[in-house]
Amino acid sequence: MKKKRQKNTFEQEIHELKLGWQRTQADFDNYRKRIESERQGWSAQVQLELIEKLLPILDNFELAIAHVPQQEKSSNWIVGILHIQKQFENMLRDIGVEKIEIKIGDEFNPNLHEAIAAQPSPNLKHNQISKIVATGYRQEDKIIRPVKVEVAQ
Repeated sequence: MKKKRQKNTFEQEIHELKLGWQRTQADFDNYRKRIESERQGWSAQVQLELIEKLLPILDNFELAIAHVPQQEKSSNWIVGILHIQKQFENMLRDIGVEKIEIKIGDEFNPNLHEAIAAQPSPNLKHNQISKIVATGYRQEDKIIRPVKVEVAQ
């Protein structure tokens, strides 16, 4: 009788230890998944912060190229700068960053555009884009930087 009670006690103890081990295993699996999710979130945040710091450099490339005299556009150093700019744009495209495409006359969209000024414009209707001041960028559905525009009054 004593051996049977001891056996039941041992079996109960084994069962409790097994349940504890299973809970610990499930907790560890949940911990591992949470850490992986957090790591991916941190990685995405760091990438976004880096992209935001790089975009003004790309803007400066665009401004520099826009002000190159026509007779200099075929010179080797300008071609080199254009090549660097293209590499930069390709690198951003490879990580899913794309320009927000708009044109003069498009309707102002506060989800995509940031109005920095409103100017009277005889050729455009109220709330149409009259000037593109800075290019905007998005990564998938997330707006990294809205397009900076002037809007017709």
